[in-house]
Parts: sequence; C-alpha cells; structure tokens
Amino acid sequence: MSNSIPSFDSLPLAERGPHGNAWGRFGAGDELGMLNLLTSETTKSATAEVLDGTRISTDLPLDKFSVPMFGRATFHQHINNRAPRSVNDDVLTFNTQVSSQWDGFRHYGY
Repeated sequence: MSNSIPSFDSLPLAERGPHGNAWGRFGAGDELGMLNLLTSETTKSATAEVLDGTRISTDLPLDKFSVPMFGRATFHQHINNRAPRSVNDDVLTFNTQVSSQWDGFRHYGY
C-alpha cells in the first residue's frame, strides 16, 4: 500500500463515485479510507508533537442544537429508574448527522 496521497487533479480514482472521490485508493473492498494511515508507527511518531498533554474535543454536546437543521430529530434522553435496584437504564435518541464527529472520520457529503 502506498502512503502517497494522490493530487486532487488525479481524482476520482473510482469513476463510479462522486467528483473528487478517492474510492479504491486502498483497494476495492476497503471501508477505512484514510484511517488506513493511522498505524502504530504513525501514532508513535505523533507523540513527538505533544507539548503538554492538553486534549481538545472536536465533538459538540449531544443537546447543542435545540432545533436541528434539515428537519432532523432533536436529542432526547429518557432515564428509566429501575427501583428498587440502584441502577437506571438510559435511553438516548439522536441523529448522528446533527453534530460534528459522531458518524465517523470517513464522513463527507457530496
């Protein structure tokens, strides 16, 4: 597998896909896309970039949008109390398209 990234001008790699796609770069049956480049070696080398250990979340809170765009459902949380046991069952309902990172690294809309 080559780690070279094709230029945008050489895309699409798969003619059946949308303009600018890189489908097929890692083989016909690949489902990881650029995650294929996230190897043990690249992860280890990335640690050299760490200065102070600060972590930054790129996710938005589940309830950030009270009115999601495009008619999507809002976030809903229901807590089922399981008394007399000391546990609850949490039921979360949300559309993975209403925030930033929930639906995966490979997501890109054409």
